[in-house]
Amino acid sequence: MTPNKLQEAIHSREIDLGLALHAPEDVRIESAPLWHDGLCALLPGDHLLARSDEFSLVELSSYPLILPEAKGVNSVHTQIHRLVRQTNKHVNVLQLTNSISLMMTLVASGLGIGFASMAQISGHGHVDVVIKPLTGHSPVTTTYMLHHAQEIPAAVLPFMKLLEDDIPALPKLA
Repeated sequence: MTPNKLQEAIHSREIDLGLALHAPEDVRIESAPLWHDGLCALLPGDHLLARSDEFSLVELSSYPLILPEAKGVNSVHTQIHRLVRQTNKHVNVLQLTNSISLMMTLVASGLGIGFASMAQISGHGHVDVVIKPLTGHSPVTTTYMLHHAQEIPAAVLPFMKLLEDDIPALPKLA
């Protein structure tokens, strides 16, 4: 659902619980952060920087890039574009992709460097792609649990507890 439809559905009690990439300003809906998702660089296995432990986002953004298509104002994709362009105004975006699988294939073939959130790359490993977390940057996204501010159905409480206690399993990084 779009953020507005999700908020309307929670407010009207059509749904009891939702997950969103931003906390709504609507006082009728409560939100709690569940987890933060960091940014990773996807490098061809034979790239010089693939063996390096330290590199800057500015340095990475000077190479040809393969980025996800921007979708929506608060999407992960848009936030990746914003962060990359803040570090280097003259980025060479070689290809925009609509899937992480395609991005991994293009990176593995040596066409460029990709960027994705850790959650996006979960389950999309490729033997010829080295995944490196970008340290020193704020998380790309925060996922929030949303529910009606005045009434939470008792049947939803155990599920809410599971969400609060369970941090998603993110991929092991190089």
